[in-house]
Amino acid sequence: MQREITSGFRLSPQQTHLWTLQHERAEMPKRAHCLITIEGELNVEVVRRAVEVVAQRHDALRLTFQRLPGMTVPLQVLSQSTAVWSSAETPSETLHASLTVLSPVKHQLLLSVPALCADERSLQNLAREIGVAYETYLEGRESAEEPLQYLTASEWLNELLESEEAAGGKQYWRERNISAALELKLPSERTPTAIDEFAPRSSARPYCAYTSQRAVLPNASNS
Repeated sequence: MQREITSGFRLSPQQTHLWTLQHERAEMPKRAHCLITIEGELNVEVVRRAVEVVAQRHDALRLTFQRLPGMTVPLQVLSQSTAVWSSAETPSETLHASLTVLSPVKHQLLLSVPALCADERSLQNLAREIGVAYETYLEGRESAEEPLQYLTASEWLNELLESEEAAGGKQYWRERNISAALELKLPSERTPTAIDEFAPRSSARPYCAYTSQRAVLPNASNS
């Protein structure tokens, strides 16, 4: 019987930490969500095209996670698919998108990605890039230069931690007693509850030259 070969990349140190937390604590979110309310005339087909173009530009939006036998953490596997458009969502999807028409001049675009792929700032950048792609497509301009891909940065972070230069720093902190630091309280520190409730926040900003946008962003990714 022919074996199936899986080609993938290591998780970044940050992803490994989050993966561990997700499997130690049932309340940890598995996906991150962003709801964008778009006010003004909108070309729905161009919006769909803009989302798919952004997903194609960023490998972090097309990652799946596969844990092979004998592995404690999964590999990042790059999928060839872009966004999945539907009103329902399954855990296996990478970037999931749905567009709801509220009126001829008001729409809501819901985006959802695995929490291993995006945090709050990433969702803000994603909303901004979709707006830029929408405007670029309508004006017939070419997209900007290729961005730095997350898989490249992820491997660089792993190599940095494994390098000889990092060995001295890791040894230094292993020899230090930092138990007291764990008890320090920051002036604005919030005491966490057993399960933080989803508390979205909204921020209004220009979306592009053709529409205005209000993005409702989570202060903690939830699913």
